[in-house]
Amino acid sequence: MGRESPRRPSLTVLITRPWDQAQEFAALLQEGGAEPLLFPTIEIAPPESWDACDARLQQIDAYTDLIFTSPNAVRFFLERCARVFDLARLRARTFHAVGPKTARVIAAYGFAVAPLPDDFDAAHLAEVIASDRTVRQRRFLFPKGDLAEETLVRRLQEAGFSVDTVTVYRTVKPNPPPERRRALWRALRRGEIHVVTFFSPSSVRNFVDFFPDFPTLFSNEASGHLPKIAVLGETTARACQAVGLPVHLRPAARSAEALARAILRQGHRGETA
Repeated sequence: MGRESPRRPSLTVLITRPWDQAQEFAALLQEGGAEPLLFPTIEIAPPESWDACDARLQQIDAYTDLIFTSPNAVRFFLERCARVFDLARLRARTFHAVGPKTARVIAAYGFAVAPLPDDFDAAHLAEVIASDRTVRQRRFLFPKGDLAEETLVRRLQEAGFSVDTVTVYRTVKPNPPPERRRALWRALRRGEIHVVTFFSPSSVRNFVDFFPDFPTLFSNEASGHLPKIAVLGETTARACQAVGLPVHLRPAARSAEALARAILRQGHRGETA
């Protein structure tokens, strides 16, 4: 009897998140029996200058509330604060978070977090804040990334709140080696990657910049080798549609855990083959 060939993973999932943010999601997939494949299409970097942020920090006592819509914003902002003053100075401020992951990062720095919105997005966070009439006279600072949507700020300002913004990190496009890109493109065309995941609009746009012909693979939906596209959030889904990519999986809950469960559930039913 001949040697048995090595068993190939039944479900290979491409993760386009930055390396550090991909680890938890990759672990969830591995626990479910899938093979994660990391190919970051975005990197997180500090702003080109901290001048604007430092100017806000000089006036930090004028702000009563801090709003965060991503863990990156929390880390970059609070680490910058720590270079200027003792973080205990912020304890009198009310911290608002868009969802549990952002809230956990805030809590790791020792700060309490106001009640979260039922749906973890900027629009619902704005609704929660605006519904509290006791904060009408308060002043908000929103540390954010350079690509953050204006939904939250616009809705709060329309509701009569004073909101200032400051950019504390940038989303930049990495430069993977050409041979790495070629190998991944071959795997996509051969059907060796079963699911491609996107967590942000910028990850979608950069992926298509790397692989301009990727959307054309879906012009023949009858092909059995096409990967499923799995996304987190409505804005990411719209970014896929804008570049001609279908969206096959988008869980209602906006969390990596929910996306991993949806991918594994469909994979175990054999629908990604």
